[in-house]
Order: sequence, then structure tokens, then C-alpha cells
Amino acid sequence: MLEGVGFFKAHLELQNVGKKPLSILDRAPFVWTVRVTDPEGRKVKPNFVRSDVFSMPRRIRLKPGESRQVSVSKERATDVEIPGGGNVGLLDTTNQIWHLPIGRYRVSAVYFSRFREERDKPADAWSGEVSVPAVDIEVLPAAGAAAAEGTAWGKPRDGLRLGLAPARAVLGARDMNLKVRVWYENVGKEPREVPVHHAHVNAYRLMFAGEKEGKPFYVVHSLMVRTELIPPGRKTLKPGERFSEEFRFAAPPAGWKIRSVLPLRLPNFGAGESLTLRAGLCARFDPRGEKEWNAPDTLRSGAITVARAAR
Repeated sequence: MLEGVGFFKAHLELQNVGKKPLSILDRAPFVWTVRVTDPEGRKVKPNFVRSDVFSMPRRIRLKPGESRQVSVSKERATDVEIPGGGNVGLLDTTNQIWHLPIGRYRVSAVYFSRFREERDKPADAWSGEVSVPAVDIEVLPAAGAAAAEGTAWGKPRDGLRLGLAPARAVLGARDMNLKVRVWYENVGKEPREVPVHHAHVNAYRLMFAGEKEGKPFYVVHSLMVRTELIPPGRKTLKPGERFSEEFRFAAPPAGWKIRSVLPLRLPNFGAGESLTLRAGLCARFDPRGEKEWNAPDTLRSGAITVARAAR
């Protein structure tokens, strides 16, 4: 499992229901075709198609009544681009690759005997075409911290909602860093665009706010000297699709004075103390504080709790 990426493992199980032995092809990706559809029966096109596939086919011999599995999928192939961000189910059938976002799908396949490159085909070689019954699959949220410990979602606006995870984080007495994940979810019926704050961005639209001992505080990215404006990238979310970004905060214990390269910094808080934290997506770059946080067009997450363990 990579960050937010799971790999589907698929195989065909073929049985000799005749009265004579026969042989079938394995490790030959061009003797099967795979089709993926959504719950409404619409075809889901693969994200990538391999046009030049190296394979080493072999023959498997089946006695009457015997069954064998023929592997259809590959996992962690070195030439596969791993999608970044969000939860994705990767189905790699060697000649086609799907990046499937969270949702339900139906997968069907056809296995046939055509293979032009095979020489000296044995006399017992099976010939024909068989349709394999469809199976239902589902891509679920990753079972990492964001999914296991929950996400604090805010109220949706214009078909988009913002979440912050984990819902509760506990730091050790001497821990100085906090890692959180900001989630975007398209809860509307139309595609929605969200920002992607990659490493070289120097103009942020996200800010954070919270409360410590009943007093509000705001956390913004430290302004840096910049010779050019590098805004966030953009990602389009389909209805029902999610995407997430990870952010790290300096989280100094009470009384500590630390220098940190992290552009986000929480107030000092000591053993047994806690604070709340929320994320806000602002309409403009470089939000600085209360004014931008309370703007009517700021999209906010729910509040998470950050606590420091007692000594």
C-alpha cells in the first residue's frame, strides 16, 4: 500500500469441463480483454494503455475436471505512474491500467485462444472464447490515519466540503511536529476544482485557525521573499471524488523556544494541554488572519483536537 493507493489483484479461474485433457495459455496478456463499468453501466476508460508489452507465455495443461488460475493483473510495475493524492484503486491488467477513485465498479473479462505469435501450437490446445462473469469491486478510503481516526468535515458550500484529519491527534511530551491531512470532497453534481499546494508553491490559499484555552489563534504560511508568484496547481474532482494534501506544523512544547524550517507553527502547549484546529480554504492568496478566516467565501473544515500526553 502506497499513500492512498491500493492495488487490485485479479485472476481468471478456468476449469476443464470436457472429457479430454487440454492446454491453455498463461502469461499472455493479449488472450484476454477486461472491461470496467460504473454502477450505471457506463464504460470506464483506462487511464493508460501499454502498446509495447514484453511477455513470456506458457502453456498450462488441465486434466478433465481440473481448474487453474491465470493471473491477469500486475502489482507495482516499474513503468506505472502512481497517482498522487487522494484514494485510488490501481487495476493493471498489463495492457491496460485504470486509476479508480473511491466508488463501486463492475469488472468483466473475455478469455480467448487467439495468439498470433505462438508457434508449434500443441494438439491439445484449447480453442474458443469464453466470457467470464462480472465481479463487483469497491475502492474505499485508505485505512491510514485519516480513515482510521476519522476526518472532521465542515459544512459544504457550492458542492465542495473541506475536512481535516486525524480527528484527534496526541503528541508525546517532547514531540515538536504535527502532521495533518486536508481533505477536499466533491459532494455536488458537477466537477469542482481544488488547489494543489505542491512543494514549490509560495502563494497559499489555505490557512488554519483554532482555540487554546478559549482564545482564538490563526496559523498562516510564513511569507517568504519571492521574486515571482507561484500559485497552487489545480485538480478537478468528479462528483463523489476526494483528494487530500498533507501539511506539517511546528508544535513546540510549553516553554520551548525552537527554530523550525516548517512554515506553519502552532502555539506552545504543554503536557496534558490541548487545542483545537481547523482548516480554511480562502478565495485569495496569502490569507493573514481573522478577516480572511471570517470572510463569507472561506470554506472551513470541522475542528480536530490536538493534545499533548501527560508526563
